[in-house]
Amino acid sequence: METVGELVKQTADLNERGLSAEAFSAACKAFAATLSKAKGVADPGLPEIRMFIDEYWETIKSLSVSEVANTPLDIPIMIREISLNPRRKYTAKEMIIHIVSQTLRIGRLPEGFGFTRGHQFEKKNTTILVPVTLISGLLTFSIVHPSNADETVPDKYWISIGDFKMFISEFWGRMDLAERIRKLNLER
Repeated sequence: METVGELVKQTADLNERGLSAEAFSAACKAFAATLSKAKGVADPGLPEIRMFIDEYWETIKSLSVSEVANTPLDIPIMIREISLNPRRKYTAKEMIIHIVSQTLRIGRLPEGFGFTRGHQFEKKNTTILVPVTLISGLLTFSIVHPSNADETVPDKYWISIGDFKMFISEFWGRMDLAERIRKLNLER
């Protein structure tokens, strides 16, 4: 089994090469490995993913989709795990829970999803486009989570949180720094 550090390195390498779907899959694996370490769950499924995202939603949102409102999105989709009502609208958090859990379950980005450089979820033809910042947000969350304080990657790897760019090796387990940056951004 790969360590969180190895998955973070893999995600960063794939993201740098512009392979967003593959980078997202690796970021989801790093997220699941973080959840496993933090909660002692060997193979996290939808209930554990939902609870973990609920617990850290404000941090995850600020790191990945900070410009998305907390209101339901105007995107037609039916997520069977949540509701069979075809007219129900889902929040960004529910969409993220869905695509992370599905990606982990099937090993790739689910059919009908893609990425956009925009800051909002959108639908284009039959594809739901997710802000590409979700990849780096999940990656950064895995890095700053306290359960990963003992992880390592070579010093050439870096992340950005808001306007702050730092070597990953400086951020392992430093949720406090991510929270300080989140609060600073809220004050702007």
